[in-house]
Amino acid sequence: MIFLGIKIDPEIQKELKSQMPESINSKKERYISQFDIPTQVASVLSSDKFYSDLFEVSHTESNAKEIANIITTDLMGLVDTREKREESKITAKHLTDLADSIQSGKISRNSAKNALYEIVKTGKDLSQVITELDLGNVSDESELLHIIQEVISEESQAVSEAKSNPQTINYLVGKVMQKTKGKADPTLTLDLLKKQIGMIHD
Repeated sequence: MIFLGIKIDPEIQKELKSQMPESINSKKERYISQFDIPTQVASVLSSDKFYSDLFEVSHTESNAKEIANIITTDLMGLVDTREKREESKITAKHLTDLADSIQSGKISRNSAKNALYEIVKTGKDLSQVITELDLGNVSDESELLHIIQEVISEESQAVSEAKSNPQTINYLVGKVMQKTKGKADPTLTLDLLKKQIGMIHD
């Protein structure tokens, strides 16, 4: 009995290989190396087609890590069954808009979670959800400064501690977040708090 070896043209081999679906392990390694996504997050993301498909369409170089975080930290808890996935109104564009809004400081991560819940349920545009639920960041400096001054007057002991132990300022940031229901711009809050405490110290 004679077996004839079949030689496949290298170009055809290359074409066939390109048409094969990417393996889970290959996806995982790509997410880690290309986007610096933590190993555990990349593993979860790559192992589920529903989530990896959403990620592939929604991410850019600049927001990939943020989108991976939204999917694995928040979205998975909202659509944790096949039925919920089928009923979900979430799209790749929703995820892109959410990640970009977090990164630009338009909404806080806390507000983004609330927005995501509403989007999954209704499919509304993020801008509409932000307006309807009043989720936009408190980023007006004068408004935020007023709230910060309230916190400083109410938390004099923490203010004193912050001068010798900078970590204590995180407690004060938390108090500002409470007063603004998580809508204060965290970077601006920290900056203004440091300036105000510095002024008191001077």
